Amino acid sequence: MPKVPNLNELNIDQRGLATGGFSAGQATGTPAFRGSDLGNVVDQRGFAANPDFGRPVQALQISDAPDRLTQAMGQNIARFGETWQKIAIDMSDRADAARVEDAQNQLDRFTFEEKTGDNGWASRKGENAQKSLDGKTSLDEEFGERFRQVRDRIDEGLGNARQRAAFAKYAEAKRYEQQQDILGHMREQFGVFEQETRKARVGAAADRITAGDNTDIARGIETITAAVNEMAHEGGYGAEWAQQARKEAISQALSTAITTRINNGDLDGAQGLMT
Repeated sequence: MPKVPNLNELNIDQRGLATGGFSAGQATGTPAFRGSDLGNVVDQRGFAANPDFGRPVQALQISDAPDRLTQAMGQNIARFGETWQKIAIDMSDRADAARVEDAQNQLDRFTFEEKTGDNGWASRKGENAQKSLDGKTSLDEEFGERFRQVRDRIDEGLGNARQRAAFAKYAEAKRYEQQQDILGHMREQFGVFEQETRKARVGAAADRITAGDNTDIARGIETITAAVNEMAHEGGYGAEWAQQARKEAISQALSTAITTRINNGDLDGAQGLMT
């Protein structure tokens, strides 16, 4: 069998062929390289090898994917946590608002009943509107204490400090509103009480005129005049009203006194009152 010549045995130069600088390595189509060049080799797939003959660059990118996925998952979890926190805060705020509104409604119903109920402060008239039922305090103090008791009981049913603070602010304004209404009612009814008192004075003076002597009659007329003038001043009725009221009160008292004297057979006394 013929022997295949070794590449090194082919002395191309000696055969007189122009090599043009070709080396044996170039003749095979494979670039010549040294062992120290292994770190710079580019394989046939186009992957650049690392200096220590390691993995291709693309392989490094693939191996980093789990880290990026973990990072993305962490970011998503963080965003979800923030969203859930906002939802939780919103729900907490809404729960607080609902509890406070319920407490306010309870207080509103109570104060309305305190005003309009059968024994509410608006039902107290005249002298009774100036003091508590037991007579130890004023009307405002009586209902103010009742308000504080109910306010404290409602406050105990609230769930946290935020709810209590919001309710306390509302309750303070509600109490001020109630107090102003009660004080206004007291002033109005004090005027009624004064009028009733003066009317009673006029009645007592009329009785004195009816049953008394001439001195009693004169003093009775003075008392009626003073009481009617005070009623006109306090009530803002004016001078004309006062004059008419005095005339009617004195005339009625004298008419009763005359009738009484006639019935008692004191005709001279009756005649004296008519002059």
